[in-house]
Amino acid sequence: MNNRKNGLSATSNANTMMEQQRSAMANSRRYVNGASHLNSLGIATNYDDAAQLLKRDTGSSSTEKSSSSKREKYSSDLVVVLDMDECLIHSQFLSDQHVDKYRQVEDRPSSNSSSSAFQQRGNNTEEAESIVLTSCDSFRINLPDGDLVNVNKRPNLDLFLKEITSKFETYIFTAAMEVYAAPVLNRLDPNGDMFRGRFYRDSCVFHPELGVFGKDLNNVLQTRKKMMLNDNATATDECDLPCDERRVVLVDNNPLSFLPNPSNGILVSSFYDDPKDDTLEAVMELLHELDESEDVRPILDSRFGLKDALEDVVKGAPVGW
Repeated sequence: MNNRKNGLSATSNANTMMEQQRSAMANSRRYVNGASHLNSLGIATNYDDAAQLLKRDTGSSSTEKSSSSKREKYSSDLVVVLDMDECLIHSQFLSDQHVDKYRQVEDRPSSNSSSSAFQQRGNNTEEAESIVLTSCDSFRINLPDGDLVNVNKRPNLDLFLKEITSKFETYIFTAAMEVYAAPVLNRLDPNGDMFRGRFYRDSCVFHPELGVFGKDLNNVLQTRKKMMLNDNATATDECDLPCDERRVVLVDNNPLSFLPNPSNGILVSSFYDDPKDDTLEAVMELLHELDESEDVRPILDSRFGLKDALEDVVKGAPVGW
């Protein structure tokens, strides 16, 4: 992307950066069934585009606190919250076709053929290695109930996590079940020192009319405040390092995840198996740029238009958030 090649400064205008990145995402067409007007983050750049993304997303999320007893030191006070499925990784369930028991229901490529082939071969793990062919970095996990899962890592994921978690206080917030998500995250963070905390499906907010799980960032902020109080015996309710919605972002591929906090969202395209995907590089640049702002919400509102789009989605719903 032009701005990375030219070493675009984190203080440069956000809109200019996004214009330069607009053509970089080759896999963004998957997100809106062939639409070509997404920027390099796979993000709707105006109200109509955001509304189009929202039409296809419906779906069906335990908080795991960091084991660290001391608050790590970060060079920034920006809090970064990351989704997992189709944002950082894409999982293919090889031994069970009823995979929605683990994940939020979304429009994903079918893995039924892989599951059937796996079952026909007698659930042999070695033979399953030939079922899913991808040029992306991947790994396999076995879930407690016997399900075998192939996990594709989004390109540059390891570098992204190393850089982001070293500078920003970083959390995982997934609508997936802990029994599936925790083993995946343990592989991404084997030493348990990257993520300050993990939030699973039971920390989400369910919208019964839309049938989706939203991610309320106040759950993260409240948990963070409790951890800070525990780490600092002299702290009061007014924490020494306060955090509010001005300095927190959620990176997610599902636009409906942002329903509770639409002004704090960075909406990325869904990742499956594209080895040329460079979304995480663009997200890194955007986070570094947002770090220069006292309040990320005006920038994200003007760029993504999610607040207006989501308000339109919930019109007519008898029960709000």
